[in-house]
Amino acid sequence: MNLIKRMIVLSVLFIVTSCAEETTSYIAVNQLGYLSYKTKTATVVSNEKMFSLFSVDKGKIILTKPLSQGQYWAQSGEEVKTADFTEVTETGNYKIIVGKDSSYIFEISENIFTSVAKASLKTFYYQRASVELPVKYAGIWQRKAGLPDTSVIIHPSAATNKRPAGTKVSAPGGWFDAGDYNKYIVSSGITTYTLILLYDLYHDYFKSISLNIPESNNNLPDILDEILWNVRWMMKMQDPNDGGVYHKLTSKHFQPYIMPAEVKAERMIVGKSTSAALDFSAVFSHLSVVIRKYHNDYLPLSDSCLIMAKRAWDWAIKNPNVHFKNPEGIETGEYSDNKLNDNFFWAGLELYFATGDKSYLKNINDLSNMVLDSLYWAQVGNLGILTALTGEENLKNSIEGIDIIENVFKQNVENIYQNNIESPYKISLGVFKWGSNANLLNETVMLLAAYEIYNNSKYLKAAITNTDYILGRNPLNISYVTGYGDKYPMHIHHRISEADGVTEPIPGFVVGGPNPYYLIDCGKEKYPSLLPAKCYLDDVESYSTNEVAINWNAPLAFVLFSLDYYSNL
Repeated sequence: MNLIKRMIVLSVLFIVTSCAEETTSYIAVNQLGYLSYKTKTATVVSNEKMFSLFSVDKGKIILTKPLSQGQYWAQSGEEVKTADFTEVTETGNYKIIVGKDSSYIFEISENIFTSVAKASLKTFYYQRASVELPVKYAGIWQRKAGLPDTSVIIHPSAATNKRPAGTKVSAPGGWFDAGDYNKYIVSSGITTYTLILLYDLYHDYFKSISLNIPESNNNLPDILDEILWNVRWMMKMQDPNDGGVYHKLTSKHFQPYIMPAEVKAERMIVGKSTSAALDFSAVFSHLSVVIRKYHNDYLPLSDSCLIMAKRAWDWAIKNPNVHFKNPEGIETGEYSDNKLNDNFFWAGLELYFATGDKSYLKNINDLSNMVLDSLYWAQVGNLGILTALTGEENLKNSIEGIDIIENVFKQNVENIYQNNIESPYKISLGVFKWGSNANLLNETVMLLAAYEIYNNSKYLKAAITNTDYILGRNPLNISYVTGYGDKYPMHIHHRISEADGVTEPIPGFVVGGPNPYYLIDCGKEKYPSLLPAKCYLDDVESYSTNEVAINWNAPLAFVLFSLDYYSNL
């Protein structure tokens, strides 16, 4: 066990043993509901031994069964039991009864995930920069245009002879990254790729998915329209002179809780980085392939994406160790990454699949030197693996070492699956830290990719129980997705939702989730529990647990749309 892992384990043990608390009984369910012909479980903390399933529609109990044996879960400090009612397939409204306790009412249906999936993707429309969001598309969350970014300054850290410091350039559009108003290539890269892969896997399904966005009536699926909104901003972040990619577009400091139209702070393009160039190259390569496959009338866009991807790659080859750090006076998100072998691996594979040119594989490093346990903006090797295993068979099979790549994927997915089935809570997540919900969702993306590749139902079952946790089957009995469930976050760390004067937060956002390792945002004393799976606060100042982010909502959308797709098969 390495030092970092040992420190994490010791920290968790300290938190669990020093913060033990009395636990009351509860029944945690997926507050939206369950798919008729898929696995259905609730989690129970109780001394009782039996549970009943009550049909609200029929007004009677239709099933009574034993609970599982209790298992202690250190993450919540509780002995938990499972109520399994998978055999019930009839659509309708139900609740679980254990002793004198009842769960929230939930539904059994084949369309459980349709609405929340659409909402999770519609959040990207609400994150659009530079434009007005009219009531026709945004409803009560309408807002004026703000942050046009048509005249942003080249910061000294990004300056070149042809674009000296102080040069003004135009880079409108794109998505605000998270609860703040800045735009970052690295986080944008994994976000955009995740959505492109989602579309690539289920492209026919998305022909019927309408999000009610301004582009809904054109000849592209709405998911691809939304992707292109961000891609067209990313294009403006490539230096046209040398092919390098700027790291971020930002103000010097995070803005207060005001609407985009009220922001007056100077905007600037800051730095270039090898990670930004490689992530850009990977995304644009993959997009060029997807456009060529499904939309021949957009071939010029496909060509442009590939040209830009090659230029970014060439810049990275010439500048392999440009690691971004915030220059003096810049305090916004850093997204710094000093280990780039995984970025070269990802971009090289993407360019190979886009061109068939094996020269792009020469810079692929040994997989043993990469962190490949899941997906993360700073650990993108698995993105390349996903492309390799879902890409064109003839190209896939011509990669030297493809067997090694596939074995690594199988091993990692099997580890995720084993963590799920061994967990008393039936989730794959073992460590709760910053963005714990997104970490679980990214593990679920891996499970769903494995199900798509190998058609083994055990991966789908694990993906469903992971998703149940996000939607309410957790120790806090809360759906972590705004606007969905009986209890969900109301005070998210999101400047727009805080400043818009609307009580309800914008629906469809997943919050970061429990995180016991950073408690200075609100103060340790405000958190009701320090146990890892309970260390969460629905407070606008709790950016360590209650912020939203595009690179967290992308895996949410991937998971929800995938499950909705499979529910109809």
